[in-house]
Amino acid sequence: MVKVKKLNKDLIQYNKFLNYFNKNTYFDKYLTQQKESFNNKNIYNKIFNKRKILKKNIFEAIIYINVNKENTRILLLSSTGQILFNCSSGHVGLKKAQRKKTYGIKTLMQFFLSKIVKYKFSNFILCINGFGRGRRMALKLLSGSKLRKKCSFICDMTRVPHNGTRSRKKPRI
Repeated sequence: MVKVKKLNKDLIQYNKFLNYFNKNTYFDKYLTQQKESFNNKNIYNKIFNKRKILKKNIFEAIIYINVNKENTRILLLSSTGQILFNCSSGHVGLKKAQRKKTYGIKTLMQFFLSKIVKYKFSNFILCINGFGRGRRMALKLLSGSKLRKKCSFICDMTRVPHNGTRSRKKPRI
């Protein structure tokens, strides 16, 4: 008899809980607002953690520099995440070993800065990903240009393992 009474009480409380949320549309409104805001904040969440979202400085563009051993790619994104302009060292006309060197990165940045002039924006975020020769050179050239005053935030997106899985054996040459 005692178990049956407990089950009945639990069922009554559960029904009250359901009736409360069925009557109040506040919960439904909250869920729809969360779905709508997710689409708007999608680009922010890709770049930052949820706690590090920039609320005061609203940016108009993102410059994303991806640096590899062999190549360097630069993207200009709008604040919504649409690609406005992209280029790599292959677009400039460099081939194979020329793409790695600092001269190749210098020509790439000059090409990028000349093409970016038509997109007028007041401030941007600079995101850098990867290790390579182009990393330092790209930062140096951006800091020397007129765009350095418009840069509101620099974000390093390079993935570094914190003693995770064992890395592969490097070949001996």
